[in-house]
Amino acid sequence: MAGPAPGGGGGGAAGGAGRVQAMLAELNLDATQQAKADEIFGEARQKAMASMGDNADPDARRAAMRAVFGEAFGKLAPYLRPDQKAKLAEIRARAAQNQGQGGGPQQ
Repeated sequence: MAGPAPGGGGGGAAGGAGRVQAMLAELNLDATQQAKADEIFGEARQKAMASMGDNADPDARRAAMRAVFGEAFGKLAPYLRPDQKAKLAEIRARAAQNQGQGGGPQQ
Protein backbone atom coordinates (compact mmCIF):
# COMPACT_ATOMS: atom_id res chain seq x y z
CA MET A 1 0.00 0.00 0.00
CA ALA A 2 1.56 3.28 -1.09
CA GLY A 3 0.76 6.50 0.75
CA PRO A 4 1.62 10.05 -0.19
CA ALA A 5 5.28 10.85 -0.49
CA PRO A 6 6.80 12.65 2.48
CA GLY A 7 6.00 16.31 2.08
CA GLY A 8 3.64 15.46 -0.78
CA GLY A 9 -0.11 15.81 -1.19
CA GLY A 10 -2.82 14.90 1.25
CA GLY A 11 -4.55 17.31 3.47
CA GLY A 12 -5.47 18.06 7.02
CA ALA A 13 -4.26 16.25 10.10
CA ALA A 14 -4.67 12.82 8.51
CA GLY A 15 -2.49 13.76 5.54
CA GLY A 16 0.12 15.30 7.82
CA ALA A 17 0.16 12.27 10.12
CA GLY A 18 0.66 9.99 7.13
CA ARG A 19 3.59 12.06 5.90
CA VAL A 20 5.19 12.03 9.34
CA GLN A 21 4.77 8.26 9.60
CA ALA A 22 6.31 7.81 6.14
CA MET A 23 9.26 9.98 7.14
CA LEU A 24 9.77 8.04 10.37
CA ALA A 25 9.55 4.71 8.51
CA GLU A 26 12.50 5.77 6.35
CA LEU A 27 14.63 6.18 9.48
CA ASN A 28 14.37 2.49 10.45
CA LEU A 29 13.84 3.31 14.13
CA ASP A 30 14.49 0.63 16.72
CA ALA A 31 11.75 -0.25 19.24
CA THR A 32 12.95 2.27 21.83
CA GLN A 33 13.23 5.06 19.28
CA GLN A 34 9.80 4.21 17.82
CA ALA A 35 8.20 4.36 21.26
CA LYS A 36 9.76 7.78 21.87
CA ALA A 37 8.68 8.97 18.40
CA ASP A 38 5.12 7.79 19.06
CA GLU A 39 5.10 9.76 22.32
CA ILE A 40 6.62 12.92 20.80
CA PHE A 41 4.43 12.96 17.69
CA GLY A 42 1.28 12.02 19.62
CA GLU A 43 1.81 15.12 21.74
CA ALA A 44 2.61 17.15 18.62
CA ARG A 45 -0.64 16.11 16.93
CA GLN A 46 -2.63 17.17 20.00
CA LYS A 47 -0.76 20.47 20.20
CA ALA A 48 -1.23 21.11 16.47
CA MET A 49 -4.96 20.48 16.62
CA ALA A 50 -5.29 22.75 19.66
CA SER A 51 -3.22 25.52 18.09
CA MET A 52 -5.33 25.53 14.93
CA GLY A 53 -8.59 25.90 16.80
CA ASP A 54 -11.33 27.22 14.51
CA ASN A 55 -8.89 28.93 12.16
CA ALA A 56 -10.22 28.44 8.65
CA ASP A 57 -7.22 30.08 6.96
CA PRO A 58 -5.33 27.21 5.29
CA ASP A 59 -2.02 29.10 5.30
CA ALA A 60 -2.27 29.73 9.03
CA ARG A 61 -3.18 26.08 9.65
CA ARG A 62 -0.18 24.90 7.60
CA ALA A 63 2.12 27.29 9.44
CA ALA A 64 0.88 26.02 12.80
CA MET A 65 1.37 22.39 11.75
CA ARG A 66 4.83 23.11 10.34
CA ALA A 67 5.94 24.83 13.57
CA VAL A 68 4.63 22.11 15.87
CA PHE A 69 6.01 19.22 13.85
CA GLY A 70 9.34 20.99 13.32
CA GLU A 71 9.61 21.25 17.09
CA ALA A 72 8.71 17.55 17.41
CA PHE A 73 11.48 16.51 15.00
CA GLY A 74 13.86 18.60 17.11
CA LYS A 75 12.78 16.68 20.22
CA LEU A 76 13.33 13.38 18.42
CA ALA A 77 16.86 14.24 17.22
CA PRO A 78 18.68 13.38 20.48
CA TYR A 79 17.33 9.82 20.24
CA LEU A 80 18.64 9.26 16.70
CA ARG A 81 21.96 7.77 15.64
CA PRO A 82 24.21 9.97 13.48
CA ASP A 83 23.20 8.08 10.31
CA GLN A 84 19.53 8.56 11.15
CA LYS A 85 20.06 12.28 11.77
CA ALA A 86 21.66 12.59 8.33
CA LYS A 87 18.79 10.65 6.75
CA LEU A 88 16.23 12.86 8.52
CA ALA A 89 17.94 16.00 7.20
CA GLU A 90 17.79 14.53 3.69
CA ILE A 91 14.10 13.59 4.06
CA ARG A 92 13.16 17.02 5.39
CA ALA A 93 15.08 18.77 2.62
CA ARG A 94 13.23 16.66 0.06
CA ALA A 95 9.92 17.50 1.74
CA ALA A 96 10.74 21.22 1.66
CA GLN A 97 11.60 20.95 -2.03
CA ASN A 98 8.33 19.15 -2.73
CA GLN A 99 6.45 21.86 -0.87
CA GLY A 100 8.03 24.49 -3.09
CA GLN A 101 6.78 22.56 -6.12
CA GLY A 102 3.16 22.68 -4.95
CA GLY A 103 3.27 19.71 -2.57
CA GLY A 104 1.84 19.64 0.91
CA PRO A 105 3.28 21.22 4.03
CA GLN A 106 6.67 20.19 5.31
CA GLN A 107 6.41 18.06 8.42
